[in-house]
Amino acid sequence: MIQPPEDLNMGHAIAYVLLYAAKYNDGESTSNEFHEILKSMKYWMGSDSKPEEIKKILIETDEWFSSGSNFERTDMLDKVINLIINNSGENKSIVKEIFDDCLRLSASNDEKYQSVINNDSPINEDLLKSLIEEYPLLSKLHQKLNIV
Repeated sequence: MIQPPEDLNMGHAIAYVLLYAAKYNDGESTSNEFHEILKSMKYWMGSDSKPEEIKKILIETDEWFSSGSNFERTDMLDKVINLIINNSGENKSIVKEIFDDCLRLSASNDEKYQSVINNDSPINEDLLKSLIEEYPLLSKLHQKLNIV
């Protein structure tokens, strides 16, 4: 696996988690998932971020992510999650929001979850259970992100 981007920041870490979820939730990355990743990254990077900045972070992260084996990607996932958790400090809502982004990303694979993608309905326990049942990776991410 190539080295992480030289100017590694929270944007790269979040993009890595999202790319990992897109790849491993169902074995492939779709245009719907990339659209959700872009929406999430625009949110996380802030309204003052230029599209070129976001594109640069996504390209760097994708190159870094794609260069690794499955084992290396999973190992790096643990490291970037630790980076996110450590940089979030006491603000656990950040980690929860990243997990919610992973839920929307997974939901983008099926029209029956359109309300999740549109943020029309809250992610309740039944919906969470349904998504985790359909995409078991979400359960692992839930545990890794230490969401209670």
